[in-house]
Amino acid sequence: MAYPTVSKTYGFKPLNRVDGLPYAGAIRQIPVAPSYATAILNGDTVAVDTNGYLVAKTTTNSGDSVGVLVGCQYVNSSGQTVQGQYYPASQSTTTNMAFGYVVDDPNAIFKVAATNGASTTVPYAFSRAIVGSNVAITVNTGSTNTGDSYYVLTAHLLRPPQLCLCVLST
Repeated sequence: MAYPTVSKTYGFKPLNRVDGLPYAGAIRQIPVAPSYATAILNGDTVAVDTNGYLVAKTTTNSGDSVGVLVGCQYVNSSGQTVQGQYYPASQSTTTNMAFGYVVDDPNAIFKVAATNGASTTVPYAFSRAIVGSNVAITVNTGSTNTGDSYYVLTAHLLRPPQLCLCVLST
């Protein structure tokens, strides 16, 4: 069986659990800070700031990821509650909170593309020898047209416990 062709990266997508059980869609709702001015895309790794609000993880080696965004809820400019694939920038206010839907299960396994450079979104096939290794996350700017993250793994090996191929560690 041939491997599928992938034309672009897509961030982290939950697939399964380490213990062999299927991923059943379990998420935690975490509030987004009022007037948070950065889009958080589906498949982005996220962190919680010192005030307890969800933020996009923008550094590749800080080790503060709490999970992966898989959707959100916010109130749009027309006053309608939206269940969205991603959080568009500046949708949360002090009167209308936004919430990110985050996969934070430490047993979750994620599918993620790998590239051979930090500035590319073209997937690259590495040797199977990197499976189980710790590798760097590259934070590429995703698409607000599709809501998809362009986060990828790169071949640069890191010290543990920042990210194990396809399994986020805390």
